[in-house]
Amino acid sequence: MDDGIIGFGVDGHLAEHNATVGDPDFDPFFVNNFVNSQTDNIGIFAEFRGLIAQNINLEAGLRYDHVKMSTDDIDAFPANLEPQASTSGTPPFAVRQLRNAFNALDRSISDDNFDAVVKFDYVISGETNIELGFARKTRSPSYIERFMWIPLEVNAGLGDGNNYVGDVELKPEVSYQFELGLNWGIQHAYMSPRVYYRTVDDFIQGVPATNMFVRAVSTNANGDPNPLVFANVDAEFYGFDTMFGYEFTEDWSIDGIMSYTRGKRRDIDDDLFRIAPFNTRLTLAYDDDRNWGASVEGVLYAKQSKISQTITANSTSGNTGPVSGYALLNLHGYYNFPNSGMSLQLGIDNLFDNHYVDPLSGFNRVIGSDVPVGSRLPGRGINFFANLSAKW
Repeated sequence: MDDGIIGFGVDGHLAEHNATVGDPDFDPFFVNNFVNSQTDNIGIFAEFRGLIAQNINLEAGLRYDHVKMSTDDIDAFPANLEPQASTSGTPPFAVRQLRNAFNALDRSISDDNFDAVVKFDYVISGETNIELGFARKTRSPSYIERFMWIPLEVNAGLGDGNNYVGDVELKPEVSYQFELGLNWGIQHAYMSPRVYYRTVDDFIQGVPATNMFVRAVSTNANGDPNPLVFANVDAEFYGFDTMFGYEFTEDWSIDGIMSYTRGKRRDIDDDLFRIAPFNTRLTLAYDDDRNWGASVEGVLYAKQSKISQTITANSTSGNTGPVSGYALLNLHGYYNFPNSGMSLQLGIDNLFDNHYVDPLSGFNRVIGSDVPVGSRLPGRGINFFANLSAKW
């Protein structure tokens, strides 16, 4: 075993979040989304990289994170209306019940998270090596997933149009991943395929809310009769990806990427939200290695029929149905001005202005637009760009 490189360290991230909803047409109205929601993450780690046997390299690492989260009492204008002004089943009464229940909870939470990774790289020859890896990764819930006490369209970027509430008792996600890869390359060609499998215990995802007060507020105040609550479920991911390329001449080459991911629940028969279907990208390029170059790029996405019924269940839209595949053609080029340090990049994306829907896109929330409320947002149309840069 030769000497390797050993590294270790300490890092941390401290964050505080506050958010209040107001009404520009009624000044007294307010809803405290988050009040001093604190997330403190302190971690220590150690890693090793080195040759452990002839032709075998090892990368290994360990990490421990202590995550402490807390938040203060919240309040809302509807919860402070006179008791006689609301009865059970009305939004003010339901908001009062949610506020009181949340403020009565113990909202100081600590997680102890352990991560590990081991990766072997076996060199078969000067052109080929095999990589084998295993990892354990943990993720604590975000402050939104734990401390969102009233149903609102606040979902940490999911963009699915649902109203969500959090759960203070959420557990951290724990995932285990296995990966096998091959790297092969000669003077004019290369290929790097990989396959992987990842299982996730306590995966955090929205599930139908059963709390009667959550459903009352979401239905009567927000117009969503099917709110979701962040919950721990079990999930798995598997798939493959590969990069490849070939140089025809010193000036002409082709490069490509192919990828496929399958994501689904393990506890029920359902798919996961926002998983890309099989897709590939091919680029034919000319580069004279001096002043200019150009490329033609094709982007292909297959039909996505594996749609999360839990997340997209909306009887008024077709979001639970498959998302059609599509193909795009892009043109890019550049020119380097001699002896000036200046460079011009030009391009046209979606050359034929095809209409398509990206299966990873969110859902429209804006009333009165060309896209119906609750429908998937369309992909970008034809786009021209130019960029002039200078170095000195």
